[in-house]
Amino acid sequence: MVLFEPGRAPWCSTRGRSGANTNAESVAAVERLAAHQARAMAAADFAEGACRRRLALWLLQQPSDRHAAAAPTTARARLRPAALLARACALGDGEGCGVLGRLHFAPPRSSGVERSDERGVGLVIEGCRLGSPASCNALGDLFARGFAVRADVGRAAQCFERACAAPRSDGLAMACTKLGEMHRKGLGVPRDGLAAARLWSRGCALGDANACAAVAELLRATAGGREQGGREHAALREAVRGGASL
Repeated sequence: MVLFEPGRAPWCSTRGRSGANTNAESVAAVERLAAHQARAMAAADFAEGACRRRLALWLLQQPSDRHAAAAPTTARARLRPAALLARACALGDGEGCGVLGRLHFAPPRSSGVERSDERGVGLVIEGCRLGSPASCNALGDLFARGFAVRADVGRAAQCFERACAAPRSDGLAMACTKLGEMHRKGLGVPRDGLAAARLWSRGCALGDANACAAVAELLRATAGGREQGGREHAALREAVRGGASL
């Protein structure tokens, strides 16, 4: 009997189907089979790094380490979120690299991760290199704040741009909003109100309420009746439409 099947577990998915399944019945089933799944995990060899990452995130959300404790002693290390995320990263899952990197900055007690800013930065960089928008956004935040790296607003802008410019389904709204603000202020990028409008419009289309508010405020500020203001308003509206269609 197969006790752990990636296509049926709430943290894994078969191709073309979402792996997110958080209804009460599925969670209860996972709780009942936790010990069995832990043993099966010891022998499982996932072909998909994202599956390991989802399981690691699920384990991190649990109130205790009981699932790893239910496994045989030799299997416990492989059930640790750190081990799962490290393997996911090795399999090319950029998001797994980024999650593990961010854990190194402030590791939960049960994660199996040691505090290490150097390792955290390296993993976040690798996650961004592998194309994870969340990892690129996190790397941009590090450069913008000067946390664990030398502050560099130019590199921060490059990271936010990469996170924002991912395909529409994966683009990270908050990265678009941050990059738009940098263009508005001229931080690390040319000061450009039209570029800010396009980026905020994309961020709004991707679901960031702050970006929507910024677009609305920008349009209100240029909606006067003067000829110059009218031309500026029309240009901004065009930029907003362009950003929403990206």
